Amino acid sequence: MQKKILILIMLLAVTMFGVAGCGLLEKLTAIKDDFNDANGVNLEEKEKDTEMSELVVETPTLDDSVKTEEIGEIKKVLLYFSTPDGKNLVPVEKEISKVEGLGRQTVENLLEGPSLEEGLVSALPLGTNLLDINIKDDKLCIVDFSRDLIAGLSDGDGKETLAVYSIVNTLCQFDSVDRVEIRVEGKKINTLAGQIDLTEAVMANPSIVRK
Repeated sequence: MQKKILILIMLLAVTMFGVAGCGLLEKLTAIKDDFNDANGVNLEEKEKDTEMSELVVETPTLDDSVKTEEIGEIKKVLLYFSTPDGKNLVPVEKEISKVEGLGRQTVENLLEGPSLEEGLVSALPLGTNLLDINIKDDKLCIVDFSRDLIAGLSDGDGKETLAVYSIVNTLCQFDSVDRVEIRVEGKKINTLAGQIDLTEAVMANPSIVRK
């Protein structure tokens, strides 16, 4: 009988301890919630704010935008055009953008011809196109034109001489060039119209330039 009473007392004690423990847990939870409320902390809102901050991408201001590319340096070059009577070449100064491939750009401007105000004419046949240009380390410039360069020239009228030195004098103004080899459609040629030997590279001819 005493044994049964002892067991009953133990069960009652365990039950009371369990109830007290549950009450203690609830009390601790309530204290934590009160602390968070007092400090303005909301765990769910805090987690949402963290997620949103990870998604936000900083928008660049006007000061951070890419700057407009600066205009390239201007280079003054000489283009050699013919006098209307076809007797001499005249250098005309022109400003072009200083870029890689300055020699190519210079020849392209030469092919465009002079302006009407300059009172000169192009020494190169109309329709001539630049196909390629290559400046070697030994200062040899190889320049390749379309077949129109030959088709527009005739023997004996002096146009060939002006055409050749219009090209050569224009290119030899650069320190990197001291002679020019003229080709047509990628091939070496003997002459354009029978007057000037083009089997070898040609050097500038200042005597043909009008003083």
